[in-house]
Amino acid sequence: MKRFKNILCVFESGEACKPALESAVALAEINHVSLTFADVVKRVAAGNPGFHG
Repeated sequence: MKRFKNILCVFESGEACKPALESAVALAEINHVSLTFADVVKRVAAGNPGFHG
């Protein structure tokens, strides 16, 4: 019986996260489960003049 069906890998972009991403991919492949990535981005306040979106 499988222990899990999905893996969520949350990371902050950069070279330092590469080992964690590789481990998540390997774990998902070995267990034949779904893998979702979420990138962490800097918080932007709604009233920020630098925000254009």
